[in-house]
Amino acid sequence: MIRHMWKILATTALVSVPSTGFAQEVEEEASNSGLKIIVVTATKRETSTIDAPISLAAVSGETIAQGGITDVADLTQSIPNVNIGEGYTAGSVNIRGLGSGSDRGFEQSVALFVDEIYMPRSRQYRAALFDVDRVEVLRGPQAVLYGLNATAGTITITSAISEPGDPFFAEYGAGYEFEYSGYEMQAITGGGVTDNLGIRLAARFADTGDGYYFNQATGKRETSKKDLVIRGTAVLDVADTARITARATYSDSEQFGDNGELYGPTALALTGDGTLDWVRNTNVVSLRGLTPDHGFFVEALNLSLRGDFEIGSHTLSAIVGYTDTDVKMSTTALVAAEGGAQNYIEQFEQFSGELRLSSDPANRFSYIAGIYYANSDNLQHYETNFGPFLLGSPGLSLLRGQDNNIDVESISPFVSGTFNISDRFRITGGLRYSHETKSVDLVGSALERGTPCGFYLTDGTGNFTFAAPFACVPIPAPATERSSGNWMPEVIAQYDIADETVVYARFGQSVKSGGFATSSVPLAARAYDDEKATTYEVGLKSRFLDNRAQIAISAFRTEFKDLQVNTFIPDPSGNPGFIASINNAAKVTSQGFEIEGSALLADWLTLSGSLGYLDTTYNDFAAANCFPGATPNSTVVPGKCDLAGQNTPFSPEFSGSLGADIDFELSDSVRFVAGANMSFSSSHFTEGTLDPAAVQPSYQRYDARIGLAGVDDEWSISLIGKNLSEEAILSATQPIVGNVGFINAPRTIMLKGTFKFGG
Repeated sequence: MIRHMWKILATTALVSVPSTGFAQEVEEEASNSGLKIIVVTATKRETSTIDAPISLAAVSGETIAQGGITDVADLTQSIPNVNIGEGYTAGSVNIRGLGSGSDRGFEQSVALFVDEIYMPRSRQYRAALFDVDRVEVLRGPQAVLYGLNATAGTITITSAISEPGDPFFAEYGAGYEFEYSGYEMQAITGGGVTDNLGIRLAARFADTGDGYYFNQATGKRETSKKDLVIRGTAVLDVADTARITARATYSDSEQFGDNGELYGPTALALTGDGTLDWVRNTNVVSLRGLTPDHGFFVEALNLSLRGDFEIGSHTLSAIVGYTDTDVKMSTTALVAAEGGAQNYIEQFEQFSGELRLSSDPANRFSYIAGIYYANSDNLQHYETNFGPFLLGSPGLSLLRGQDNNIDVESISPFVSGTFNISDRFRITGGLRYSHETKSVDLVGSALERGTPCGFYLTDGTGNFTFAAPFACVPIPAPATERSSGNWMPEVIAQYDIADETVVYARFGQSVKSGGFATSSVPLAARAYDDEKATTYEVGLKSRFLDNRAQIAISAFRTEFKDLQVNTFIPDPSGNPGFIASINNAAKVTSQGFEIEGSALLADWLTLSGSLGYLDTTYNDFAAANCFPGATPNSTVVPGKCDLAGQNTPFSPEFSGSLGADIDFELSDSVRFVAGANMSFSSSHFTEGTLDPAAVQPSYQRYDARIGLAGVDDEWSISLIGKNLSEEAILSATQPIVGNVGFINAPRTIMLKGTFKFGG
């Protein structure tokens, strides 16, 4: 009864706030004198969002903390033409309708950088956002300054630091979530030990509680998640001309239970529930034949060290990074009656380094030149249990395993120079060459428990008896290697119409490296080629009304050649289930626009809004895989489907948000703060074969917050509601037994408080 009263009171308070946007404050945050600019480093130099000649959304750490935003997917909910979701085998990251899909072997087409260290694995997007200075989302290809695998865009996360000489502070926070009895705790402390050394320590633990999926087969709630993040940073000014910045972050994310829900006609026939509604019917008996653990587990250690040295009028920057990410996924096929299960382990280790020389930006001609090197090793071990339901034989299961070992080495020099033709007109040109060598070794493996691959008799209660052998690697293959070298140019023209109004035009080319899919087919059938993107973009950015309003408009056209498309098809070797298949779509065009703006209507009220239009179409794709049940229609490749003229997945025609933030003083010591946001999207496909059953309908999502805070932010208490109307938003779909859909969390309502001492 008390829990239901909390729901009614909380929801009433939240929806009484004007329709606003704490998540959409993507470029600025309000101050008493106008809109305060967030300093960004999208161009590898500190600049404002207005001066950066690119379609850019930046979110400050303060906005992230106030809105209770804890991951990148939640952060980008209100940024137009951006879609990030979770899949069965990997994450799904898309900008302007382009992304890599969810094969385990993929690097993402949207490059992720955390404290300037490249993170190529999709599961690294699962890391919790905590104690960050800012997040920048760069839309469109970003090759010259960010390298390979940024054909769709780049997301950079910069964690907070404490400067030398800063006063020491300690901040503590806690929150309780009422819908699922979740909670979180955090502590941050830092300051200047001396005038030359600043340190910062931050830790956060969160438990989502009962989990928002209800399992009818077990009668229990699933998908509860626990996150632990610990970070230490140190900033040392060695001299007036030298600075060393070191960061170390440990994170541990544990999600218990499956991440997805069977839906559609197959689900209705098997379970009586074909609707995406956070309810499923799944036992885990067949999973016990592989592992005692059930869920998703990601553990990571990220280390970075940066040195900046002033040499005359130049700055030499050296950045070294190390990341070690371990992933374990154990999940069922999301149907009862022994449908099947999979156990997957990934061990990723990467060392990277960049040396960069920057001239004085005040010069008439300035430049940035550097070289980047990275070496990574990625071991992928996965096991599959085809249960009695899939084999069509009661009491019989097939357990098999396989290892993929992928090594990648890349080296990439680059240069970018800006010539100021006049005080208002400048041209920037850049060029990067990237050479990458990628090798994959398909080797045999025993199951994780040490038992042999093969057929097993099962009694339906988790007991398995070995019956007959079956090869761990169905199709043995030797190590295979591929290398590629690519030149990637960029040209930008920028003109200042006025002091606070800029127009720009941009041309650039980018490449995403090819590789090998992780399917159980011969390596020759797994290989896919580089994808190449050529982009044209024009934009206008302006601040006006005495810096109390600002707008950013961009229009773009990106032409892709050999776009890498990931789909799931029936296993051609005759085994039950689906396997990943990657092929290259010949030509794809992505075009549209983004409009984002905000206005400080009063010292206490900020309105904001955004709108994205997108038309991303396959121009030539006659060799596409067909969705289950589709009739092949390709006149070029028999047995395939021709998708020419169709939209790509995750490319809604319209997306955006409307919002406002309120912040005014109730007294000399207390402020009232509130915000709300409505984000929206038109319908779009959510998987690569364009299955009509895998369409996310158009939707609106509502988030809001209301609270009190100290005038100097020494304390705050707020009620934060997300997805208040409980929209079942489909972030990805994968065919396994019918379609498995992955939907965002339902409504959550958290009471959160923070207290700060010192500083």
